[in-house]
Amino acid sequence: MNVEFYHSVLCGHCFIMSRRMREIVAEYPEINIIHRGFPLRWDDVKEDSDFENKWEIANRIDEEKRFNIEGIKQTDFPMPTSRLPMIAIQAATLAGGNEWDLFDAVQKALYSDNQNIADEDVIADIIMSQNVDFDLFLKYYEDPSTEEQIKEDFKRAETFGLDLIPALGVEEEYPIIGTKR
Repeated sequence: MNVEFYHSVLCGHCFIMSRRMREIVAEYPEINIIHRGFPLRWDDVKEDSDFENKWEIANRIDEEKRFNIEGIKQTDFPMPTSRLPMIAIQAATLAGGNEWDLFDAVQKALYSDNQNIADEDVIADIIMSQNVDFDLFLKYYEDPSTEEQIKEDFKRAETFGLDLIPALGVEEEYPIIGTKR
């Protein structure tokens, strides 16, 4: 069975859903997860004054309480956009990396480690930690067609009628939206 997982690196509930999807796949290995980008705040650099509240709500749902709310309050960077980290994940995947592991590593960097995932040095550290051929990654990262692939996923979500994430598309027919059990 194919399940499309629509997500963004800036979606705290996607962070939760990813772990839950891993649990499901561990129990039902015949499920094939297809990752689809659904970019939030693609390139809109505005201050998000409500992020603490959003993280606190997400942390209540997350069984492992992985959102480091106190840590993010100590940072001096604005909430990042999703453009660069999502392009990086796509590029690293094209370079042979595991898309799911990359997605989780980027989200962990933001939500647990409180790193600015829109900073290219942070992105480089994440990519290198995933044992991806960095020179090949850079080739794809700098290629405009990599960004277009993410935009195609977003268009696909729109044709599927999705406007909220996280969302799952089961066999391209049955949308499931949200993280509540």
